[in-house]
Amino acid sequence: MTAGKIQRAFESVDSPRKMPYDAVVIMGVVDDHGSILPGWDYPFSIAEEKAVSKLKDRGYKRIGVFREPDFKLLRRILAGKSMKAVVFLGHGEFHGTTYSFRLNLKENLSGQDLHEWAMEDVVKPRLSKAAIARLEDKPAVKDAVLRASSYNFDLAVVHSCHSLRDPELRSALGGEFQGNPWYSLINLPPLSSHMQYTLRVGSEAFSKDPVGALEGALVHALKRLGQVDYYDEIARGTVDLSKPPDVSLGYRSALRAALSDLIAARRQGANVQTKVLNSLRKQFSVEFSPDQGEYEDLSLEEAEELLDADGRTHEEEVLDCGVPTKSSNGELGCRHRVKGGGPCWQHEDCLEPPEEDEESGGEVEETAPEGREPTPDK
Repeated sequence: MTAGKIQRAFESVDSPRKMPYDAVVIMGVVDDHGSILPGWDYPFSIAEEKAVSKLKDRGYKRIGVFREPDFKLLRRILAGKSMKAVVFLGHGEFHGTTYSFRLNLKENLSGQDLHEWAMEDVVKPRLSKAAIARLEDKPAVKDAVLRASSYNFDLAVVHSCHSLRDPELRSALGGEFQGNPWYSLINLPPLSSHMQYTLRVGSEAFSKDPVGALEGALVHALKRLGQVDYYDEIARGTVDLSKPPDVSLGYRSALRAALSDLIAARRQGANVQTKVLNSLRKQFSVEFSPDQGEYEDLSLEEAEELLDADGRTHEEEVLDCGVPTKSSNGELGCRHRVKGGGPCWQHEDCLEPPEEDEESGGEVEETAPEGREPTPDK
């Protein structure tokens, strides 16, 4: 990209609403080392060019590029009604079990921040006055709405260390999530793609009983799949896999796993809401629907019977693990076959935050001098 094109790309930083973007590239804090352009870190400037090219190849027409926006500006950008895809380029790390993206010199971005913005800018405007009143009256419900709020973008890419390992980040952005399962290499890291399926949940029902609404939504989605044997349609080549996740490979397995975890949490009876939301965020992002009515009220036994019946009529999907190896440059993923989809046991940590290190006060990743990420030996 020429210097002139870069300048034009940043002319609209202070007024993002002049163009209704359908995709944006957000450049965080990067170092000025080895750059052929003043103010740019060479590998990241290459990544920016590739990101814009990738977005164009996927059909996005109105692409904005922003460097180190503050929270206020970034929030306005992400809340755009036409926004469908976002790419973050820069450095990231874990503090304890919380992921942090270095957005600018003063602010770091976390999945929690994105959940809060999504709740205020995407979810609340679609809630009824009665539902909002329930949020204010019941802190537990408000917390559930906060943790389930998502932008539900079609595509989210976080091109920084360990970004794939934060379920809060994945569930807040939604859709196809591309991130890093480990440290970045200096020549830009391999990315791994993980699908955050969309679970559409009735907003009124959720504001009354979050766990009951999630169970109802999972049951409804699983029953809906039973109406069409999409496995046969895939075999005949008549399914458009670019459509929403109810025709995506792995969706049925994800529904089963989430419903099974919900049933187990309800049977245990302690911290049910927290356990259910923690389980759900691993593979799902929630989309609140004001049009969804009341759900069928099933007992635990009836839900288990539905789960068992679906398991008898549809075999568990077996998919590739898909996590790229460190030496593959993102081209060749792990080919271990896994029931229900990856990752395999060798790469299961790629989708979970690191365990807290008590001896180091909870900070598990060591930060290199001058804010640069440690560069592993190749």
